[in-house]
Amino acid sequence: MHFFWLTTYCSVLLLTMTVVHFIGVTDTQLVSAQKTWGRADFVHRWHDWRSHGDIDWDNDIVVFGNKARRQPNQYSWQDHELY
Repeated sequence: MHFFWLTTYCSVLLLTMTVVHFIGVTDTQLVSAQKTWGRADFVHRWHDWRSHGDIDWDNDIVVFGNKARRQPNQYSWQDHELY
């Protein structure tokens, strides 16, 4: 009787995906930002608290335009439905 031991080597590869966000950019800034960063994965019209749910602050690239404020707006809008 023969015994065969099948050993399977499993490895897990963890990938960190970098996502590009444009926040509060004008049309002119959008063209310039796309030349530098490529097409955005998310375009947020305003810096609001809802956008923070989309952003991984440790890994994502976030580009703020002239229409963005440093502090998030207290009001949120579902701008993701536009794109």
